[in-house]
Amino acid sequence: MTISAVTPLGVTTATNFVFTVDFQDPCAPVTIDSGLTVFTSPALTQNVWQPKSDITWSDNLVTHSVNSYDCGAVTWSLTNTDTTAYDTSVFSATLLTTVGSTQTLSTQTDVSAKKGTYNLRLIAEFNTYIALSGYIDFTIVINDDCETPSLTASSLTNAVYVIHTAKATTTAFTSFLNSPTYCPVTYAMAISPSLPVADVAAITLDSPNRQVSFESVNPALEQLYTLTVSAVTPLGVTTATNFVFTVDF
Repeated sequence: MTISAVTPLGVTTATNFVFTVDFQDPCAPVTIDSGLTVFTSPALTQNVWQPKSDITWSDNLVTHSVNSYDCGAVTWSLTNTDTTAYDTSVFSATLLTTVGSTQTLSTQTDVSAKKGTYNLRLIAEFNTYIALSGYIDFTIVINDDCETPSLTASSLTNAVYVIHTAKATTTAFTSFLNSPTYCPVTYAMAISPSLPVADVAAITLDSPNRQVSFESVNPALEQLYTLTVSAVTPLGVTTATNFVFTVDF
């Protein structure tokens, strides 16, 4: 911009000065979490089988060139950093456009194959200034500590069952699982000697309730049985952690 002096005769003199003025949009640039208070990398470390974990934030996480100027509500969206769709079987985003709303990104999976590092991009765009947007890239890490949980064998007292009597059930044995406490562990039982096919129901294991039951009317089953109860991990691998007890029919 150039300002010059003009004489009474309308002649512009050679005396002038030049300065510039820069018109800026008060809503640009759009910056998300400039202080990295929420979307650090990793923004979350989660485990397979772990209950859902949430990352929450509000529109206040967005800043722009003139923060005293009200740029209106923000529209949020989430993608992978390469702009492809994120895995909806792992992540669930609740992104609202109402001013003052809390935004939520939830993470949860029970699938071991989903472990790894996810590279995500959060995008913010002002509703009334749709040409203005900003984004922040971040990671979420999913581990699988349930592949090798910490287990300690329990125990049961040796039992005696009298054939032709009512069904007998042991007290519940203590869970083998120490940590992580959210890992699913089931139980398997080996019987020695093995029962005849027709009598396999004579000795049964109730895995969810961690109890063993005995019931039979077949006198041919009379003898001592050794039972080995083992823990089974989510990958279907029976661990070496077990306990042995006997039942005398």
